[in-house]
Amino acid sequence: MGIFPKIGVGPIRFGMTMGQVRSLWGQPEHIESFIAAKHKPEERSIEWMYDKGVQLSFSYDDQFILGCITLSDKSQTLYGLPIVGITEYELIRYFTELELEDDLGENGRNFVLSDRELSIWVVDGIVDNITLFPQYDKTGNTPIWPIG
Repeated sequence: MGIFPKIGVGPIRFGMTMGQVRSLWGQPEHIESFIAAKHKPEERSIEWMYDKGVQLSFSYDDQFILGCITLSDKSQTLYGLPIVGITEYELIRYFTELELEDDLGENGRNFVLSDRELSIWVVDGIVDNITLFPQYDKTGNTPIWPIG
């Protein structure tokens, strides 16, 4: 399945409603809800997990439209290249513009391709997952949805 930075994965696009996603992929295999403390209701979110190695995030901040996608299956490709499951060395070779954002030692390293709104987690020297975000306006605070 193809990864499209700032847009989505396969037929799924940032800015879709839960109903639109469900009409394309059906009901997720697992749903997790985070209910925030009463004094911070804006922190509510819903995570949908599909067996395809896809986690879709819908949050209160985004009016519960699709705002974040995390991929963990080796069949997903970025620019025709498999990403999950490759070594950190291969990742750096493919994307020389990678920036190390966090090094949490044995818990992993988070690399970013900030111009593409991608976060890539490496655990034990192997890419574990890739997270996609929508494009943001010049302030960096407001998403620009590819659909809506």
